[in-house]
Amino acid sequence: MPTQPFLSNEADAFDDIQAAPESQDFEYLLLGHQRTGILSGCVVTESSPTAQTVDIALGEVMIGGEQVTVAVQLDEAVSSADGSNPRKDLISIDSTGSVVITAGTPAAVPAAPAVPADSVPLAILLVPTSDNDHEDAQISDKRIFPLGYTNQRNVKDWGAIGDGVADDTAAIQACIGVRDVGFNLSGGTEIYFPPGNYLLNAALTIAVTEDTDARIHFRGAVGRRGVRIIQNSNTSRIFEFTTTAGNLRGVSISDIALYKGATAIYLEKCVYHTYNNVSFMQQLEYSIDNGIALTATDIAFNNCWWVLCRTERHCCNGSGPHRDRHNGRCIW
Repeated sequence: MPTQPFLSNEADAFDDIQAAPESQDFEYLLLGHQRTGILSGCVVTESSPTAQTVDIALGEVMIGGEQVTVAVQLDEAVSSADGSNPRKDLISIDSTGSVVITAGTPAAVPAAPAVPADSVPLAILLVPTSDNDHEDAQISDKRIFPLGYTNQRNVKDWGAIGDGVADDTAAIQACIGVRDVGFNLSGGTEIYFPPGNYLLNAALTIAVTEDTDARIHFRGAVGRRGVRIIQNSNTSRIFEFTTTAGNLRGVSISDIALYKGATAIYLEKCVYHTYNNVSFMQQLEYSIDNGIALTATDIAFNNCWWVLCRTERHCCNGSGPHRDRHNGRCIW
């Protein structure tokens, strides 16, 4: 049975105790007004049906307005069950990205613990009397969204300079950040580029290992002339979007000039990508490379320009089952 929602339906819950709202639920919700909550991922699940441990997925949280990256954390130990009464344990993340498990007080009708200082709640684990085999159905999801967070990330807030001289690769890649398909924000994430020239010395990547709806949009400030992403290496790509299983969906780029490099965009098992008002400029090999297996499909180009690119026609490597919809303009 899957992890329970914030407040469980009695028919679905492991125990009726999970379905009753309590004062701590309001405390968790109020944290969202204090710029504290989950940005992505951090799902809590059982380690195994017979284990006294839980696993936490990778993700990002915000605590008091500060973003914290959370690594995958496996087999986090839970205290032994009480022999007389059930209890509720709070699973949270602190400001260092570490898991904190706070044991509640056993009682006939147990209450959830308060959130520790400088932490964000992830879940409540119901620990029944004398039961040390924790199942997903005993876990109630308590992740909340920080109020006022806009889903937009400005690359300059992550250290990008945009002067065409400084290497912005690491800053932009950090801005793209950790993504988890299991808990994406509504509407996805926008990576915003203020006017400038952003120099790279390696590719910007989204690389996943499962079927993923990325819902990530790269957007320049003012048309395709105001923002240039420049690949400084003639043997490197600008973007690499790949998955090793399923498909990588939902990536778009708008109002950006992609300048130089071997290839502007490399696609591996990608579907439903959209490129709006993008200029492909002076790529030495391909502007779009459809990967080794020619697996990209439904890639749409709207009002795009190709300027002095080496490869002709669609500037696309491969003749596989990709269905390219162009209404752009090529200049040779």
